[in-house]
Amino acid sequence: MINRLGTGFGSQILVYALGDLASQAIAHNQIHLLRLLINQQQVDLNTLNTQGLTLLMEAMRRHNPNALLVLLNDSLDRQIVPDLMHRDHQDNTVLHYMAMHLPDAWFDEPSDQPVLEDLLEQFFNDLREDFDWEHHNAQGLTAVELAQTAHKDNLVGFLQTYEVAVEETSASNDIEPSESFHSDSEDPGDPGTEGQGLLA
Repeated sequence: MINRLGTGFGSQILVYALGDLASQAIAHNQIHLLRLLINQQQVDLNTLNTQGLTLLMEAMRRHNPNALLVLLNDSLDRQIVPDLMHRDHQDNTVLHYMAMHLPDAWFDEPSDQPVLEDLLEQFFNDLREDFDWEHHNAQGLTAVELAQTAHKDNLVGFLQTYEVAVEETSASNDIEPSESFHSDSEDPGDPGTEGQGLLA
């Protein structure tokens, strides 16, 4: 998460205020404002709002494809590693937010959101081994189980493709660093760098 404002309590309040401002931009589809905050390096997809959600979670909660495209492309451009282990107050990760909030039609053939689906495929190809596929939320459900209870068959298939791939192989990622959700300096097999965002 970006923090160019120091480490004091007041600075942290301002960071959350920026997260709330970006969240409102996502909620109202004010993509120009979201881009402005990102271009000024005030926020990124890991920035938290006062509800304890990352902006990536917020964009999924609002099922806003435009915001997701902006956040994920920014993550690629600046090689910001998404915080995949962050949990909300119900112990939901970003995988659970996908299962709960993304429309199943986005993962149909043909997809309602083909550009976003392609970007999500790259996101999962690059980071599939970094997800905690077995994590259970406060309801005792994994993300796949949550999508199953919501009868999102296309999304279940999408998630299971990557979950099974992780179970079957530990092959290294073939995506070039310049086109990857992993940073240049990060070893994808090094758990010590997991979940780190852009440092000021």
